[in-house]
Amino acid sequence: MIIAIEGIVLCALFTLPVWFCHDKRFVIKGTEDMVKDYHDYWFHIKGFFIGEALALAVCALSGVIVQFVL
Repeated sequence: MIIAIEGIVLCALFTLPVWFCHDKRFVIKGTEDMVKDYHDYWFHIKGFFIGEALALAVCALSGVIVQFVL
């Protein structure tokens, strides 16, 4: 349950602000013609879930090492 809450909070913390940063001050120089890509929200959501899966795997591995090896 805590992992689900943590995942939702992290998603909101790192994904939602990107949706509201469409001001010209936040656009990286040289990418001004990539307006369509700046509005691609699925990229950020998909990256969040991939990162969560990798973090879960690393945490599980370190937990097993601590439990049985150390």
